[in-house]
Amino acid sequence: MKFTSCCVTAAIIISSALSSNASADNDNAAIRQAKMNYPINVIAQNYTDSEGVLLQGFLSTPNSTTTDNKKVPAVVIMNDSSGTDAYEKQRATMIANELGYVAFAADTFGVETEIPVDTGGWGGPYADFISTFIRNATLFTQRIAAAVDHVQSLPNVDETKVAILGFCLGGTGVVHYINVAGEKEGGAAAAVSIHPSLLGAWDKPLGKINIPSIFLTGGNDFLTGPQAMASLEGDMTSASTVQWETNRYAKIDHAFTNWFAETAYNARA
Repeated sequence: MKFTSCCVTAAIIISSALSSNASADNDNAAIRQAKMNYPINVIAQNYTDSEGVLLQGFLSTPNSTTTDNKKVPAVVIMNDSSGTDAYEKQRATMIANELGYVAFAADTFGVETEIPVDTGGWGGPYADFISTFIRNATLFTQRIAAAVDHVQSLPNVDETKVAILGFCLGGTGVVHYINVAGEKEGGAAAAVSIHPSLLGAWDKPLGKINIPSIFLTGGNDFLTGPQAMASLEGDMTSASTVQWETNRYAKIDHAFTNWFAETAYNARA
């Protein structure tokens, strides 16, 4: 398995090196356009967290589960800082269509929460609002746990196989979740954190981390710079009891998976 993986990685690197920059740019633009136009197929579902805060997520279900009543794995998608919008809904639809899993684009902020306007920079109401979740591991974990609980309660979901997947702010939430609830039985079975914000200090693991985890970041992303990644890897080395890994993509910026981020999106990564 390791040999095969290494060979595939080597082939990708060689192919990339032999491709012209112009061809790569054209491919990236074409893939990005196709992703932006990907049809959304979700239904809204309300749920609450442990404090009774009303949340609204969007469920996408593979066609097979509606006909044969079998239980399948599920993925809970935690939104980026703009809230649960077309991007997360498209991701949910893709997971259902292409992987055959139930996918749930969860709600971090709450139905009645008004997200301040992002005026850019690192100050102001918007930055303060986002910091409410970045700096509060307990609150963020509570919101993720509510989504996991909701998805586990669905009749077509194998409750022992629910993974969490977070992008940007959601990726930060995934880190918080494994640090706070990583030792808890019955929660998420796997965790994927993609270009999280790890700028500054964050809460250390409260116990052992029993959730297999992977962290995917861009080499040019200052929100996950060398010092932050060293700290994260140190936490995982000391606390994790299971497999984990980090992948950094050279010369790749923050938000590289988001096709709505025109300058950052990178199809190769």
